Amino acid sequence: MNLLQYYSIIKSKIESNDFRFKGKSKDSIPSREECQKNSHLESINYLMFEFMSDRNDSRKKDVFDYVCIPKDVNVGEMNIDFSQYSVEEFLREIMKLKD
Repeated sequence: MNLLQYYSIIKSKIESNDFRFKGKSKDSIPSREECQKNSHLESINYLMFEFMSDRNDSRKKDVFDYVCIPKDVNVGEMNIDFSQYSVEEFLREIMKLKD
């Protein structure tokens, strides 16, 4: 699975309300409707969150007030190991994603 395919699955799950929130506080979490309306941005945020997680980057807790986590991704075949990407490669791939 490539990053574009993975992004498409994540975006579809956010648009269909098939996600959960992870956040610092209830005040930092937007409405589900707002996340669905901004599914492109929320999908990219999730990809960045997962990229930082796979690389064991402890700064992710400082970067994200919340993240929309799609259900049933990041497991088995529905996963990308972002530790295999350099920062430059990851950013280059992210820049290709269009809403």
